[in-house]
Order: sequence, then structure tokens, then C-alpha cells
Amino acid sequence: MQEHATREGWRSVHVEQWSTWLTNACHAYVRLKLPERVRCAWALRRLGYNRQSPKIPFFPCHSKVETQPQSASATAVAVRREPPDPTDMSSSTSSLPDWALVDPYIFGRDGDPFPADEPTEASSTNSRGDKIRVCFQLHEPPRPSRIYLSWPDSTAEGFDRFDVVAAHRDVVLFQMAYPVPVPRREYPYDMYDYFVYDAGAGGGGAPSLHRLPSIYGTVDEFRALFEAGTFQSTHQMVGRMEGLDIAVLRRGEKDVAVAELQIFRSKEPELHVIFPSESTTSWKVKKPRYIHGPELDSEDFLWNWCADAVIPFGENLCWVDYYQGAALLCNVFDDTDSPELQYLALPARPPDLIRYHTAKSLAAMDMTLSFDEESGVLKYVLITDANGRMIDSRRYKAEYGFMAATWTLQIREGNGEMAWVAGDVVKSEDICTLEGFVLLPWPWGPFQYPHVSLSNTDIVFFVVKELEQMVGKAEYDNAWIVAIDMRN
Repeated sequence: MQEHATREGWRSVHVEQWSTWLTNACHAYVRLKLPERVRCAWALRRLGYNRQSPKIPFFPCHSKVETQPQSASATAVAVRREPPDPTDMSSSTSSLPDWALVDPYIFGRDGDPFPADEPTEASSTNSRGDKIRVCFQLHEPPRPSRIYLSWPDSTAEGFDRFDVVAAHRDVVLFQMAYPVPVPRREYPYDMYDYFVYDAGAGGGGAPSLHRLPSIYGTVDEFRALFEAGTFQSTHQMVGRMEGLDIAVLRRGEKDVAVAELQIFRSKEPELHVIFPSESTTSWKVKKPRYIHGPELDSEDFLWNWCADAVIPFGENLCWVDYYQGAALLCNVFDDTDSPELQYLALPARPPDLIRYHTAKSLAAMDMTLSFDEESGVLKYVLITDANGRMIDSRRYKAEYGFMAATWTLQIREGNGEMAWVAGDVVKSEDICTLEGFVLLPWPWGPFQYPHVSLSNTDIVFFVVKELEQMVGKAEYDNAWIVAIDMRN
């Protein structure tokens, strides 16, 4: 099995193959940043060392803002891999990555033990009293990393869920859901628990898994809402089910915040915030001040608001509505009761983009907004057909063509004005004859699920699938992750 090129040797296109057993669903991976001290500690615990940690290579970001659009053109490198062994949970000790693309799907390990002395393992209990354990199988991107879960007391009916919601630096936010019988309802309703996994960077210790107080309160308080008839089922519930409105943010080495933004029609926005790093026992409810320009129809915007993603942006969390082409920024560490909620328009929105429902996989398939702390770059990536319109994967043909374009946000010194600058563009005709893509089974479909590298913002990862599998079947067997240096 060949090893993929290291980042020092990146060629302009890098292709990584893996097999997937999923249906045509979300490949919107979560990016996890692992500081060097965490990787050293994990490596030493796995090796059983107690002496001073060795130097593990760290690859800094060397990106810079480009003010003129360019086209990507260069050679390609292809790497073929066998499907990962589902029973192998180990990570390579000698090559722990400084960041990872984490598969949002959790792999169960109730019937098999975790590896002995696994340095990434952490445990906790949910609000029902069930014990859970998690650990990571880490790989260098573009190979996806995995999270394994042991939850022996999960119900046999299969309605219990455990998902990756968000990540920032070395903390991960998990969401657990399980049905709870409630009064005055024929069917049970989901109770949500949130867990913050901390890799141990802040305190320099072992990883921890901390359960947050439920947004609904205890199970008894949740049932009491139905007994009193005050529980409201809104589209916000759908957003909560898919983790569209909530995220985690680390500030410095120790401060951690989890925040959920609730916007329902014409009601005043609410920000729910909790600080696990301060061991707080309840969520704070704040009424943010909505800041926008005079040209925006505020009432219409809030009425149609529906978050598709939440990303970190400095000390802000940035809630993104791709369908309205806008984002809302809020400093979740602001200790006032009314922090600012700043409107930011995205640089491009396909004219035929229409929201049919709130499934996050549809928005994540063609666009992403990403911030890199080391370079200070906020980058927007959009995939369209050759005419700048949305791609209908059910009817797409190879001869139609596609393109991926990027923009970066520039903040002017002094007045703080923000402006988007068009960046790099790659078109299907530029890459279809390159060596790495020639090796893929033809025809293959358009790029999907873009992710910007955390080691170099010029590199964008995409998922590519066999076209016949995309169009002709509900399931597909082969997919590839391609890493493209958009600048070169």
C-alpha cells in the first residue's frame, strides 16, 4: 500500500480512494485541529513513555491572499488504497496528524473492546445514566479519521443516535438523542444530550468527555413541558435534530463555549450559551442585537432564516444560511446580555438555489465557509455547473462540466469594513485529463463536499463519486477524496 505524499511534497492534485458503505448521504466531514503538545502526549501514552516528548513535525500554513482569479492547472498524483479494516481502530504512532478530517458517522464498538491504553479514549454518562466511551482512529488527510463509540445500554429499537456536531481546534461537540415517553403524546420525543470532548491540550492531561446540562433540563422537566402544554414543535426542532444551530468554540488554551442560536420567524433571536471550561451548570439565554445595513429587509430575512452550518471565526461563531446567501456573526464570549449579531453577505449565490427542506447534506454538498486561524483567512468555496447554476446530480452528465470557485474575506484596517475578494477557480476541463483523474473510473461526477485544509488554505478537499453510481443507484460503492492546490 502506498503512502500518500506529505504536505511538503504536495503536487497540485492528490487523489485518495476509499470504499464507503453509506447511502447517498452527507460527506461533510468535521475538521479537528490537534496541537503538537496533544499529539506528543498521545504518542507517548501509546508508546508507554514518561520522559520528555520527542519533536513531532508540525507543518505551518503559508497561505496568502490572492486578489485576482486564477485557474488551477498542473499534474496529478493518484494513490490507490484498500478499504480500511473496520476492526482496526489504531492510529499510526509515528504519524499522528496535526489535523484530521473526521467522518461524522460514529462507528459502534459494543461487541469489541477498545485497544488497551488507547490515548484518545474518554468516557462519560448520559442523562439517562448510560455509560459511554469514545476513542479516535486518526489518519493524515485526505484519508478520513473515525470515531468509535461504546454504548452498551443503547436501546435495541435503534432510535438512539450519537453524532458529531462540530469541532474547533482540539475540542469536539457530540450530540446524543434518545426517545423519552412524554404525557399527552402517542409517540415519544427525543431528549438531547451534548458532550464536549477535550483532547487535553488546555490542562495538559488526558482527554475528557464532559456532558453538558440538557437544553430542555432534566428528563422530568422535559416531560413537564408536555404535561403543561408549553412544548412547541417548530422548524427549530429540525435544526436541532441535525445539529445545524449549535457549535463549540475554544479561546486560548482553556476557555470553551458552546452556543446555539435560535431564530424562529419574526420572533426576537435568542442565543443560548454555556461555558464547560467554567463548570457552569446552566445555559445562559441572551437577546443579541441584530446589526445589518439599511438595504436588508430584516423581517423577511429572519422569517426565512434557517442555518445550514456553524463555523468558528476568531472569538465569534458564524451561523451560515447558504440558501439566503448570508451569515450571522456573534462573539459568544461577550459577557453582556445583548451581544451583537452581525450580518455578513456571502460573495455569491446561485440564482436557482431554493430551499426545499433543512437537510444539511444538500447545502454542504456544493459549498462551504471555512476560517483558518493561523493565516486569518475566511474562505468561501462554491461548486456550480459551467454556467454558474446549481448542479442536479440526478441528471448530471459528464459533458455538462462544472467549476469550483473561491473567495476570501478581507477586513480593512481602521474602519473594519469587510469585503470579499474573488480568488481561484478550477474547471472540470482543466483537470479531467490529469494523471490522477485518468486513473479514476470514467465517468465520474462533479466535485462535492468541499473542505479547506487546515494546514494550507490553498488546498481544498473534494469528494468525487462514480457518475453511474450517483445517477443510477441509491447506493454507491466507490468514492474518492481529491486534494487540489487551487493556487498552483
